[in-house]
Amino acid sequence: MWQLVLETSSRTIVGLVKDGSLHEQLDLGIGRGQNRWLLPRLQDLLNRAGLKPKQLSGIVASQGPGSYTGLRIGLTVAKTLAYALDCPLKAVSTFTAIGTELDAVEDLVVLGDALNRTCYVQRFKYGAAVSSLEIQPLDSIISMLKENDVVSGPGLVVFAAELLEAQPRIEKTAPSLLALVNAASTRHPLSRTDLFALEPLYLRGSSAEEKAKSAKV
Repeated sequence: MWQLVLETSSRTIVGLVKDGSLHEQLDLGIGRGQNRWLLPRLQDLLNRAGLKPKQLSGIVASQGPGSYTGLRIGLTVAKTLAYALDCPLKAVSTFTAIGTELDAVEDLVVLGDALNRTCYVQRFKYGAAVSSLEIQPLDSIISMLKENDVVSGPGLVVFAAELLEAQPRIEKTAPSLLALVNAASTRHPLSRTDLFALEPLYLRGSSAEEKAKSAKV
């Protein structure tokens, strides 16, 4: 059982999972330019594993929140492959995958950069979400952090220095590919209708959209 896994909410990381174990992964780094290599690197992964695309039994993709460009490209590739190959696709919140991976943590705060010193934020307790995904100002989040909180998520890449001053414990910034697979294991594959409707978890428009909206006010 081979699964193709794409994590593009912060870094662009792709890999193959075989029977629940990571076979190989490629980290293409951060930045818009990295995404142009996504399809060629996916083909490289399949070639090295001796697989044809039709041999994939499933695709798992991170849904965000995170990079607008990275998520848009990652989900578009995942949806296109799922449709063309008639292959089951499961999309998982990046924050849910991090919560799954850090399920031993009692008070986990997962953060993502929402631009302009705001953050996507969600709380987890022993792997289960105990709050909804929201956007809040960074300063408000820092003021609400508790002594026992563990902070994780892609927002640490941008705000680590300020968060360390608040003395929270800090964990990893992105979920592993296996964490995405594990988080997806209890989900049903997307139907054809849901496949076309699938969008990244943005909660608001892109920076350009927000500026255009402000200009109309």
